Amino acid sequence: HVLAGDGREERWLEHWSQPIRSGLYAGGRIEHYTDITDRKQAEEQLSLQKALLKAQAEASIDGILVVDQEGRIISYNERFVEMWHIPQEVMDSKSDEIALQYVRDQLADPDEFMARVQYLYEETSRDEITLLDGRTFDRYSAPVRGPAGEYFGRVWYFRDMSESRRLWDELNHQLVRDPLTGVYNRRYFNETILQEIKRADRYGHHVSFIMGDIDDLKAVNDNCGHLVGDQILQGTAHALQQASRAADIVIRYGGDEFLVIMPETDADQARAAVERFQQAFSEWLDQQVQAGTISPDLASSVGLSMGVACYEPGTDVAVEEVLAQADAAMYRAKRAKRTQRATA
Repeated sequence: HVLAGDGREERWLEHWSQPIRSGLYAGGRIEHYTDITDRKQAEEQLSLQKALLKAQAEASIDGILVVDQEGRIISYNERFVEMWHIPQEVMDSKSDEIALQYVRDQLADPDEFMARVQYLYEETSRDEITLLDGRTFDRYSAPVRGPAGEYFGRVWYFRDMSESRRLWDELNHQLVRDPLTGVYNRRYFNETILQEIKRADRYGHHVSFIMGDIDDLKAVNDNCGHLVGDQILQGTAHALQQASRAADIVIRYGGDEFLVIMPETDADQARAAVERFQQAFSEWLDQQVQAGTISPDLASSVGLSMGVACYEPGTDVAVEEVLAQADAAMYRAKRAKRTQRATA
């Protein structure tokens, strides 16, 4: 390592010495000097690039795994080891089979993952995988190619999306669910009803709408307080959900009104469902009386009035009109109850 000239230029020289064993100059030495400055600078630059790439990999929130064209592990970062719970000694041993076994053991669909890993000549891909512990990873993969485009490996990125997914699901739940009762809200109805009608038109199925209203809930709130009123609302939602089918959609339509959407259901089937819903509500009230959370007098004064309307596929009748029919039928049922009580 020398300073050439006036000291302003730094050069690297490779030196080796050889003794002279015979002849005129026996006992002397031959000194060889080769200027390797360009090579040293290239080595330093390469070392710097490697250090930079390693720092980038270790600073990444993604787990990174690089394999060669035979699927052997070339490199990885600490995040990969942490995400997949692989002991560090396994990765340090470069035992590809053992390391990948740790990965397999955690996957909900290990065969699919390994098929993807081994299919190295596939182009850039991005998808999602699920682990047995419920975590969800976003998986991104791209081929590694040389200067001439030759393929010599693949890099895999794994990002844990579990917390983001949980937050998104929670936010989505809040957006489309009624916070008091837990059933769907009006917003969900507005976002999905047109799809339900289109599906009915496409397959020729009826869609029935059952509008329900809790009788005398205002009197309950005035006389017993809103906490008791909220209890009645929650119990109504619970009863409707318990008595509905998996395909049915229970919605708190507003205030003390509930709506049940019943796909592939005609009017007669929906009217039979009304009896089932009212029976479930009555049974819930009886349970509350037995538990002492609602008085017998209150239970006898509260009811659930329901009205049915049916959408006929292919008729081009507006959803609003069908809902208005169900609402009118509900109020007819409510008035009939009042008349019956008045004449009893």
